[in-house]
Order: sequence, then C-alpha cells, then structure tokens
Amino acid sequence: MFFRTTLLAALIGLNTASAAELVSYRATYRLEPADRVTNGQQVITGFEGISQIEFRRTCAGWVTNGQSRSTISTAVGQSVVSESRTSALESLDGLQLRFSRQERLNGNVVESFEGNARLDAPGGTGYAEFTRPERSRIELPAGTLFPQAHTRAELEHARRGNRVFDAYLFDGGKTRVERLSAILLSAASPQTVERFDVLSALPSWRITESYFASETDTTPRTEISTRFWANGVVGDAELRMEGLSLRQKLISLEILPDEGC
Repeated sequence: MFFRTTLLAALIGLNTASAAELVSYRATYRLEPADRVTNGQQVITGFEGISQIEFRRTCAGWVTNGQSRSTISTAVGQSVVSESRTSALESLDGLQLRFSRQERLNGNVVESFEGNARLDAPGGTGYAEFTRPERSRIELPAGTLFPQAHTRAELEHARRGNRVFDAYLFDGGKTRVERLSAILLSAASPQTVERFDVLSALPSWRITESYFASETDTTPRTEISTRFWANGVVGDAELRMEGLSLRQKLISLEILPDEGC
C-alpha cells in the first residue's frame, strides 16, 4: 500500500521527447512515522518498515513489481506485521492492464486482488474483470487511466505549466476507480543529490496528490506529497492515510538497462 506508481514530474523547460522518457529502475525506501501516529483509538509506539519497487519497460509493456513489510507496535502491547506484494503489466499504449495484489497481516491473507482491465481507446470507456477476491466485473468510465498512462499524462500537463491535474485512476489494487487530484508544485533546478549521482543532473519537482473514493467525496482517502525527478524516479515522500502519517525515504536506487524495443 506504500507504493505510488503514478506520481508527477513538472517538466517545464524540457523538450517533448525528454518529457515522455521514463527510465526503468529499482528502488528501496525506508518507512518511518512522520509524527505521533494513531490507528483508530490506539497510539502507535513503534513503527518500522521497508518497501521495494521495480519498474521495467519491456517489449510487452511496463512491468511493475513491489513489496513492503512493516511492523507496528501499540501502547497496549500489540504488534502487527503488515506485508504487501503487487505486480502489474501495462501495455505500452496504456489500453491493457494485468494486475495482482496481496495484503497480509501477521502472515494471514486479508486482501487479494487479481485480474485484467481494458480500455476501448485512449480517453474511452472500458472494464475490469477480477478473478480474485471473486469473479466480478466493473465498468471503467471515460477518462480512466492506468498507472503508467497516468504518469505520462501528468508529465505532459506539468510540462505545459498546468498547476492542477484531475483524473480517474484504476490500478487493480481495489474493486473501484479512484478520483485523483494532483497539485503540481515548485520546480527545483538540478542540484547535487547525495548518494544518487544519476539524479543530480536532473530537475525535480514537488507534487501533492489526493485520492478520493468517489466522485462526491470531499475528504481524500489518501494524500501523498513527494519529490519527483524528470526521469520518473520517485524520491522521498510523506503519506497520510487511515490515521497514519508516514515518511518514505529513498535509500537505494538502480537504473535498469533498456531492453531496446
């Protein structure tokens, strides 16, 4: 649940070709509380976590694999280990998505999603068919985007200097489409990034994204504020969801070779 595959980059000042260029990469993040954390009525006294994500551009499409593990301790002596695994394959044209996601608490599966989705055309309607948790089908409204297509669209809006980008997002992590509102914030010129030379030559931007469970909701279910680089790499972030306020800190990064398709 700690992965955000479709954050923004405001590529003002770059040409169109570079604005669309997303690299394949593998990254590891450390998760820690941003402030005093509560979970419902319980105060969390201990929290530690790690997440890993890999994006690869292949001849078949964008392959995403992610996993996270966190341990939460509360003031009443409870300890919960939360684990998440995600995988997806999105076609290069952004019209097809195959997805799988599983959540575990203390080793027990509490959520499992698997299936595929298709859009009729860019900006058109579509559908998603689930094989887990049970066989079902939902309709995708016009304007729905899959994760990598959403990233590219967000990049283009940012490159044009737009400050707000609203969209519908379907990533297969739940049996619904989410409404997403992104605020494209300040740009930073290239500057030295300690331990990550590959990022030092690139401009970066700050973005805040809000996720709403329905069209009528006024309070976001999740908010993410992050640093995003021009090559698509997601940096440090703050996540606010379900009573949790967490920091996600980039601790390792590997740019993966292009398959040459």
